[in-house]
Amino acid sequence: MPAAGRGLRLGRGQNKVFEKLDGKPILIHTVERFISWDQVQQLIVVVQEAEHSRALGLLHEWGIEGNVSVVSGGDTRQLSVYRGLKALDPPVDWVFIHDAARPLVARSVLERCLKGVQEHHAVGCGVRVKDTIKEVQDGCISF
Repeated sequence: MPAAGRGLRLGRGQNKVFEKLDGKPILIHTVERFISWDQVQQLIVVVQEAEHSRALGLLHEWGIEGNVSVVSGGDTRQLSVYRGLKALDPPVDWVFIHDAARPLVARSVLERCLKGVQEHHAVGCGVRVKDTIKEVQDGCISF
């Protein structure tokens, strides 16, 4: 679970996975979403090296135990995902790579992805682009 982003576009001065959503860090929401699914046997959270202790502390604070590990990522998403894959304990039949900053993934989506990977050996998941229509009146944008 890549969580090594910097959150620059959010403009809050910290990685967005540490921002709170309904009183709980986004990272915790996302981790809970996956560990509550009986198909998940191990979960690797990949964070920036400087955030390693903070992520471990949050997992402990929220009572998350078991097969959840935290590893340090790299300078790129590709390297971070690679380090997460290297941290898995074999044997591994399949792997889901899910951005920790996206906590609202529906269980039905995960189930469809699992079915897809079992049938086709690989699957990619995405959402349709939502068009936003804007109207300009008197120099102001309205939706």
